Amino acid sequence: MSILSHAVISIISIFVATSFGASMVFLLRKKPNELFSNIIFGITSGIMMSASIFGLIIPSIEQAKILYKISFIPIVVSIILGSLFLYLLDIFLNRNKEDKSSLRFFIAVTTHNIPEGLAVGLCYYLALINNDSSLLISAISLTLGIALQNVPEGLMVSLTLYDYGYSKIKSFIMGVLSGIVEPIFAFLCLFLFWDVTYLLPWLLSFAGGAMIYITIEELIPSSKNKGRPLLGVWSFIIGFCLMIILETI
Repeated sequence: MSILSHAVISIISIFVATSFGASMVFLLRKKPNELFSNIIFGITSGIMMSASIFGLIIPSIEQAKILYKISFIPIVVSIILGSLFLYLLDIFLNRNKEDKSSLRFFIAVTTHNIPEGLAVGLCYYLALINNDSSLLISAISLTLGIALQNVPEGLMVSLTLYDYGYSKIKSFIMGVLSGIVEPIFAFLCLFLFWDVTYLLPWLLSFAGGAMIYITIEELIPSSKNKGRPLLGVWSFIIGFCLMIILETI
């Protein structure tokens, strides 16, 4: 199989993984009760915080150390910009709190998928132009890791939106749409020959900042249950550890 064929199949697979995860919302028989909602928000908080740190910010730090003399500047600036982006979104949205919360959550997850798509596209682009099998193996490994992450991410997006009040079908569609940016930007990078190496630290940290903001500002408070205050804490830890496992497989 050619490198290009590998690239096309792999890029499609990361989208399929997200869609598969999002489709699990249909397994729910009824609307989640308050207890289950707290668990959903807790696990989602852990997944997003873990993904933002280990999947976005740490890789951006590693890239920045190679590309820039003062490596912390793109990281810190982009994290602040990503957080500021969602803060400004709060100001300009003229909807009720529930609508704002669900929209901000969707935008944060979608934003974080853009640099992941670019990273996959860049890896296959480099393997293609250099005709290098070792680079191809690296690209396949990266794609596999992202695909494994995308299953629980797609699931938590659809479940969280369902808990915000969306129907199962709309929650599933929104979950799918949150992941569709990955193959779009991966194919753009691959077929338009974009070398986004210098942009990746900025994009990864920007997405990380947006995810950290929405996690701390919205998801963690939503995981609190007055009767069981530690439920959200342990759910957060479980979600956090789940993403660590997927990052290290």
